[in-house]
Amino acid sequence: MDNKITVKTQLTFAIFQFCSVLAVTIPMMYLTFYMTEGLGMTAALMGSVLLIARVLDFIIGLASGGIVEKSRMKWGTYRSWLIILKYVVFIGIVLLFWDTTSLPMGLRAAVTIIGYVLMHGSMNFIALSQYGLVARRAGSDMDGRNKLSIAFARGMTVANIIISAVALPAIVWVGSFAPGLGYLITAAAFALFFFAGSIVLVKATKDHDRLVTEEEAKLIPQISFGDMIKTAAGNGQLMLVLLAFCLTYIGMFISQTIMQYYFVFVIGDMLMMSVSLTVGMVFAFVGSIFGPILGQKAGKKTAMVTGMLLWGVFTGLITILGKGNVWAFIVLGGLGQVAFYMFFSFGMNYFLDAGEYGFYKTGKDNRNVALAMFNMPMKVGMAIGGAIGGYGLSVIGYTPGMTEVTDSFINGFMALAGVVPGAFMIVAGVSVLFFWKITDKDAQMYATSNAEKIAAQKAAAVE
Repeated sequence: MDNKITVKTQLTFAIFQFCSVLAVTIPMMYLTFYMTEGLGMTAALMGSVLLIARVLDFIIGLASGGIVEKSRMKWGTYRSWLIILKYVVFIGIVLLFWDTTSLPMGLRAAVTIIGYVLMHGSMNFIALSQYGLVARRAGSDMDGRNKLSIAFARGMTVANIIISAVALPAIVWVGSFAPGLGYLITAAAFALFFFAGSIVLVKATKDHDRLVTEEEAKLIPQISFGDMIKTAAGNGQLMLVLLAFCLTYIGMFISQTIMQYYFVFVIGDMLMMSVSLTVGMVFAFVGSIFGPILGQKAGKKTAMVTGMLLWGVFTGLITILGKGNVWAFIVLGGLGQVAFYMFFSFGMNYFLDAGEYGFYKTGKDNRNVALAMFNMPMKVGMAIGGAIGGYGLSVIGYTPGMTEVTDSFINGFMALAGVVPGAFMIVAGVSVLFFWKITDKDAQMYATSNAEKIAAQKAAAVE
């Protein structure tokens, strides 16, 4: 089977990521504000509801790896999940923005949790299937893996540029003639793109997603939380990259949770958020193009350290420069996106490298466990970062529908938006700087040696 990664192959994976981002970005960006200003939840309740939902999502994420690998549905190990779960994702998005204001507050919270779990829980399986298709499609070719990872990042940035420019104006416009339904109708419309993206990737990877036999499925270990702890504990490099990504995502989701409140209550112009997001995504697109060049020339470690440290510095400066200057806020946020894509373009490959390293050093093939852990930092970041953002808003005095904004609130908000998330990112970058040991040359050697080891074992078994 030809595993050569052509431009067409890269485009196929980029299209899938493009459509996925269009589908899930509105819930990711606007849900917290909708919960407080649309459903009338307090900031503390919003933080608690999302924390519960994200813990449930995290538990599903832990179980998803083993379930996906053992699955024997007729469309393939990975493609089957893309075919089935696109419907569940759509239902979850609809529930997240369903107008439940006629219900008691407890039921409003319950509907939000159900919608969140349906959408994000499904995305656990979809993300693992996506990464599995990368591994199946590229094989042990590290350059091929990098190309597909970069294609994902570029597809994501293009989608983010479009949805950043269009989503919020569309929400406001739809809401002008359908009061209370702006978020729901707009989110549902964008969610339909996921159907198209799934169809494209499913069709393109048909010959590479072999269905495992019943005997092979029995040999695939169930990946439990205990397995992850044991694997990380026995693989210092995996533990390090897991910690670093958790810290950066915590910082990112603190910022993301409270961003819309900046434009509504600090600046007083919600539609400027659309401008900010669009500019930020243009910066991100630039980062997705030039970031990989840095990584390929200077190494993935340099890309990760530089990206995390710069992202932390730019975010921290928002506290000082963004208070009375919306364009300083926008530009610093955009520069942070450039820094993010310096290392995110290689995202899953850091975990794959750590998995190959562990297999090479110990002889125990826990690469699937390492790959399954790639999604964990985002879940941890969403849970902890979202909670810090929600509870932080409550601490500094936010109340739903408030009309009086004090200097004390603004000062507290700017600290919550800048130095707090920035500190998490800087700690992550410093940790990688001093403790990440895997060079790109080493990673290729580990992958090649491991592939040869597996081939030899299979040959010996046949004999």
